[in-house]
Amino acid sequence: MSEGRQTVAGAYAKMEAHEDLCAERYGNIHAAITELKADSKQGRNALYGLVVALLGWLMLQVYSDLKSAARPPPAPAAMVAVSPPAAPPVAPPASR
Repeated sequence: MSEGRQTVAGAYAKMEAHEDLCAERYGNIHAAITELKADSKQGRNALYGLVVALLGWLMLQVYSDLKSAARPPPAPAAMVAVSPPAAPPVAPPASR
């Protein structure tokens, strides 16, 4: 009977060691998941910042187009009519 008690005590010892090992593994898994969550949150915040920057750029482009469309086109340069220079006088034909 003493052998049975040693076997049961040995089984309990193995279970204790297994529980300790599992607790350590779960602790490592929990730490890794926490780190992944923090990294994904940082990436998500960077993505939000990028979206806000793109929307700001788009609004600036639309505003500048609206602003330029509201201005009338510049007036054409004034054209001054210049008469051509006078032709030299033509000599009358010589009589014969």
